[in-house]
Amino acid sequence: MKSILSYFLIALLFPLLFSCKNEVKENTETAPVDSVAKISEGKELDAKRQKNISSSVVSRAMMTPELSRFVSSAISAGLVDSLMQGGKMYTIFAPTNDAFDAMDSKTKERVYNLANVASLKQLLKNHIVIGNLDSINLVSSIRNHNGNFKINTMGGTQLNASRDGMDIIFTDANGKKSKLVKSDIKAENGILHVIDAVMGE
Repeated sequence: MKSILSYFLIALLFPLLFSCKNEVKENTETAPVDSVAKISEGKELDAKRQKNISSSVVSRAMMTPELSRFVSSAISAGLVDSLMQGGKMYTIFAPTNDAFDAMDSKTKERVYNLANVASLKQLLKNHIVIGNLDSINLVSSIRNHNGNFKINTMGGTQLNASRDGMDIIFTDANGKKSKLVKSDIKAENGILHVIDAVMGE
């Protein structure tokens, strides 16, 4: 009787043991595949991030020789990291090196004072706009707004865009004017324009 019971117990347990063994085997076989997929996904995200950085508006400015002062100022002001990331589109009206050199001595002393980085940051933000404004959009917006298109900057100031013949002119709140001298340097996260004066001093 005992031998018969033992036989039935073995007969019942054997399929269960076999199925558990298969389940463990399946889990060990699929685990490495999942790990490889996660690693691959991480590499793709890193590659995408690197692409965004290398083709950002700041990178385009770095490759434009006449904007080296603007780039060094953006680094000093701590703006580079945010302008290199994706997620938002930026339009930058970047003053040339000559434009920075032409600032009056009092303004230079104020914005390049290491103890007052906020002042430099504010000045640069007066040249940055959230959104993607290429020259075609600017021209059509000027025309659609009776010759004067108001642009809100990240610095909380306004630039007025208008036309003077074929030129696009920007006027800040103090009445200072700058001209668009190079346009539509396209980037992954926005667009870069070069202007000939520092605005919102």
